[in-house]
This record gives sequence, structure tokens and C-alpha cells, in this order.
Amino acid sequence: MSDKAVSRSFVALSSLLPGLSLVLCGVPLRAQAQANLESPSPEAFVESGIGLIRGWVCNATQVEVSIDGEALRPTAYGTKRGDTEAVCGDTNNGFGLTFPWYQIGDGVHNLRAFADGVEFADVNFTVVALSEDFLTGLSGEYPLANFPSAGVSSRIRWSEPHQNFVFVRSISIPDNPNPPSHPRAHLESPTQGSYESGIGLIRGWVCEASQVEVSIDGEALRPTAYGTKRGDTEDACGDSDNGFGLTFPWYQIGDGAHNLRAFADGVEFANVNFAVTTISEGFLTGLDGQFKLANFPEVNQTTNVRWSEPHQNFVVAKTTATPAKIATIAAITDRSNPIAVTGASSTSKEATGLLTIKDTIGQILQIDGVNWADTDAKVSTDLILGDDGLPATYQDSSGTRARFSAFTETTVTVEFVDSNDNPQAEPVTVSIQSSVLQALQEIINLFKTESAASLAQKTRLTPSASLSGSTPAATETSPLFSLNSLFVNAYWYGSLATAETLCAVQKAATAAGVANVVASTACDSPLIKAFLLLASLRQTANNDLTDQTDPVAQQSLQFDADIAEAPCNPADSSLGCLTPATEIIRTRELQAGDAIPPAPPVTVPSAPTGLNASDGLFSDRISVSWSIVSEATNYQVYRSTSSSGGGAQIGQMQNSSLNDFNIAQETTYWYSAKACNDAGCSDFSNIDSGFATSTAQ
Repeated sequence: MSDKAVSRSFVALSSLLPGLSLVLCGVPLRAQAQANLESPSPEAFVESGIGLIRGWVCNATQVEVSIDGEALRPTAYGTKRGDTEAVCGDTNNGFGLTFPWYQIGDGVHNLRAFADGVEFADVNFTVVALSEDFLTGLSGEYPLANFPSAGVSSRIRWSEPHQNFVFVRSISIPDNPNPPSHPRAHLESPTQGSYESGIGLIRGWVCEASQVEVSIDGEALRPTAYGTKRGDTEDACGDSDNGFGLTFPWYQIGDGAHNLRAFADGVEFANVNFAVTTISEGFLTGLDGQFKLANFPEVNQTTNVRWSEPHQNFVVAKTTATPAKIATIAAITDRSNPIAVTGASSTSKEATGLLTIKDTIGQILQIDGVNWADTDAKVSTDLILGDDGLPATYQDSSGTRARFSAFTETTVTVEFVDSNDNPQAEPVTVSIQSSVLQALQEIINLFKTESAASLAQKTRLTPSASLSGSTPAATETSPLFSLNSLFVNAYWYGSLATAETLCAVQKAATAAGVANVVASTACDSPLIKAFLLLASLRQTANNDLTDQTDPVAQQSLQFDADIAEAPCNPADSSLGCLTPATEIIRTRELQAGDAIPPAPPVTVPSAPTGLNASDGLFSDRISVSWSIVSEATNYQVYRSTSSSGGGAQIGQMQNSSLNDFNIAQETTYWYSAKACNDAGCSDFSNIDSGFATSTAQ
């Protein structure tokens, strides 16, 4: 049996302990077995860069995840999680999988997690990507005022290995001139000289091993979870199950320079020095912050970053590096607001929404209509859908009403009626693009064919659940649903249908001589025109509207977090219910404020001057001092037994003096110093000799 097979057998055997969660012959899972997906999660709404799929499961042989309904991916399972001991009875319960989020692109995505084939999590989240590829050659450092608290400032810097930002400050990281290397093993993070912050992943790959372990700052070896699929290692290893990973909260080891060594079956293959930068000694809760970064990733582009509590770090939330978005959309969980999903225009005060029927706890039972409003002009329209899922009636804030009938591939008949449904003019047949109406109809029919309980199970997010399949009871403060492919597609095709139908009403009103029709204004609005342009580019309806988000919707919409409170009177017009929700979206958009310019580049400091070493002043030391260099963050001190200077580094100081106790009396030493910061170190200072006598002067 190979080493790798032995390793897998050991993992399987280790699960056969008291509290076994799954046995053969169809015996159900034990109710007390617990599992939790920590990221992505409803609280980790946005993912960017290279991220971690992580969490814990009490007892399992294998933990797998599926992204957007694709094939299951095995995670690295079995890492130490002391915080699970009270629930699980042991600690080797952590799982993690490194994932390059940019590969699946901007937009709403879904992840399902399984323990030995039993699903324990189903979450929807949003990816914001600066590019569809791994970005190289970028740089950018930004000061963040009043974060994490008022009067305190932090700095973040782009990190290529993370494809994201990390906290930084001036920390001198020792060189590592002779690190071990191995052609069949590689540590990818941390790297020599890297900065780490928040919750990160120690990761890499090893071709063959029974166990991969790491030691931080010379402490005891920590086992990693080993054996995840890494297709990029097949050329080097001949197979692909070579990945290892260990989720690690960097804030636990504190600020400063640290060392990590990695071992495969006891053989060292990596040794790196890196810096940890923290903004707290513990896990931070209750923070909120959003910043707009100027000239990133390119000149004249901006990128917004948002604090993410599960990551204990910033994530990319918005960028102008990708095509402009026509609207920002969010789910509305407020049960008093009949609108389920709304989208606020990026260029005007307009919004479109998805009108629904909700139950007493705010769960969506069916889609009832689509609407449009201009919150500046105080006008709105409603399109109420019929039993067939097509627009049945039109009504607007001016009191105008109309009925639709005789839909064909290219036309629809519009008849204007009064409040009692009596005709006000002759019916008019006008042109319309029916493909988007048919797509909306398909989604509406899907909602109708599914029971309310089944729909709730699909759309309700459960941050944690037992392996028995039970889910926590819904509360008024927890999100009942979040944007997923079904809701995004319903909003998308509903808004396209709104644009097509309002312009059909405008044409019919002109032909029938009906005045004061809001649709005539709406059809010329920027948001409706944007949807009409996109509709004109689509030749056919999407054939699969439930399992994946429409790709044009992904490219055209900006996705925001759920809106928990947007109260309105359900009897109000669309304007009354769209306004509070869209104002929340706009407020979030403005929270980033003005763009922060990049921090000026750090330059290598000038060399210290006036270095002086004591001559016989002390019997136990030689005191060395030098002038302060304003741009320096630390100083390296060197000692030699030769008047030519240089020699070995004996200290690294934050201030401008050093006491050298490691000396022999009546021996002359020559000292010099360098001033250092993030950009490097200066040339040597002047050289001065010093000595200690047996009797201090």
C-alpha cells in the first residue's frame, strides 16, 4: 500500500470513533452530529481573490463541496479545531479548500457542502472579480483613516499571492539565504517576505506523503489536511491529490516577523520568514467599513473594498475595472414589503422590482408582478401577471389602467380600461419582443409548480445545520433568503419584460389617443432604455433559468446584500415600496466616500550619521548610538573586529541606540549601522570603534 493510501486509510479509520455520524446499511445519521460551513456564508456575502471554503464537521470520512451544481470537490479535512471540542468531543474536525474565486467570474453563485454524501449547507454568495485571470505585476498601498476605530489609521497593500489586500505596516522581515527546496513539494502561502493578516490558509502541495506538518516560530508541529485535488500538480507528481492546507487565524500569533517551516513525513521542504499585521489581538466583531481606492487596478479606475467579519479582512466589493453595471440589486427580506428583489439604477433615481406574495414570516409564495418607479419624479407602474405568467394588466400612479391579450411571437393587444374594467378606447395591437416574456413565464410557472415548503427549503439560507438535515427555526432578524440564480433570473427577465411591456403601452397610448400614461415617460427613461438595449441583443431565451444565473445578468448587474428592513404599506403604490429599499442601496453605494489616493511610494532611507561607540565607559557593555533618520522604521547594527567595518549583524532596533553586552573586555570592536524601511536598507553609516575595560571609567 502506498504512503498516500496509508494516509487515506488512517483518515477513514480515525472517523470510526464514539459519536460515529454515519454507518452502513442505511442507518440514519445521528442527530447530535454537527457541521458548520463558515465561509462562504450569509455573513460572508462577498468573496474575492483567492479565498477559503472552510468550516468543520464532527465525524466524517470525507467533506466535499459543489459550486454552481458542478462536480463535487474534496476538501482537506481533519485539521485541529479546538473550538469544536465541546460539540464534537474531539478537535480534528476542520476542513478547508483554497479556491480562486475569480475563475467563476462576477455575480451570484451557489455552494453546497456534503459530509460523506449528506448535505449540511447550501449557501448563495457573490463574487467580485477584478479580472477573470490571476493578476500579476499589480501594486498598490492605501491608508485607511479611522479604521478600525475613530482616530486610528491602518494601511492595506495589494498581495499578489492572495489576489487581494492585506494589512501592512513597517516590519523588517529577515532574509532566508539558504532555504530548503524540493522538486516534488512546494509551499505557496505564506511566502518568503509576504504579509499575512486576518484568517488565512497555509497551503501548498506535496507529491507523496503520509502527513504534511508545519511549525510556526519553532513551536510544535501542526498537522495539515492533505490530499485535495490539484490538477496543476499532475505534471510534477503524476497524480492530482496532492494539495495540503491549514486554516490559520494570523491574529493569534501577533504582529511582527514570524517563521514557518513545512515538513513532509518529517523531511523539511520549506522555511520562510513573513510578517503578520493585525488590527486586534482577537476576532473582531461589529466592525463595518467600506473604502474607495483610486487608480486601482489601473490609473483612472477605482475599486471599493469592504470589511468582512468572517475573513477578518477586506474583500473587493466593487470595481470599475469590469464593465459598468446598469443597476445594483438586492433581496428584500422585510415581510411588510411585498417586493422581493429590487434594483436601483446606477445612473438615475429609477428602480425596478419583483412584486410577490409573502407569507407571515416573509417567505415568498409566488411572483405576482413586476414594477418600475422613478423616486425623483414620484411616478410608478405595475404590471400584474396572469395565471399563465404573462403580463395581464397595467396600472400606474396616474390612475391609468390597461389589459393585455393575444400575445404572439411579435405582437400584443393592449386595451385601456377604467377602474371598473370598462373599455376607454379601441384595442390596439403593437409590436413586442416575446422571448423575454416567455423566459419570465417559465420562471413564474416554476414557482407555481413547487410547493411553498419546497421553495422555502431551496431559498432559505442556513448558516449551520445538523447532519440530520434539520434547520434552525427562522427568526425575524435572520435572512429568509438571499439572491440565488432563480431570484436573479426572475428579476432580470422581469425587468426586461417591464421594459418591453411599458414601451408597448406607450405605443398603444399614442395610437389610441390616451393621455397621462406614465409608461410614456418610463419608456424613455435611462434604466428602461438600458434594459431594452440588452433585450435587443438577445436572440433567444435562456434554456436553463434555474440552475445558473443568466450570463448577461451576471455581467450587467451589481449585487448587494439582503435588505432586512424596508417597511411600507402593502397597499401603497410601487413608488411607496420601492423607495425605502432603493434608498438603502444608494446609501450603501455612497458609504465608501471619496476615492483614497495611493500612499506615496516608500523610498530607501538615507544612511545614519554620527554613529558613536563608547570607549571604556562601561565594564560590561559597549554603548552604541547614532542619529535618527526620519524615513527609517528600524535600524540594523553591525559589529566587526576589523577597522574596515561591516561584519555580523548584532541587532535590529526601533530606536537609535544599542547596548552590546556580548563582548570581551579590553577588546576593540568596530560598529556601523543601516537605516531600514519597507523599501530596503541604506548604505552603512560611519564606522566607530569601542571597547570595555575591566573597571568602568
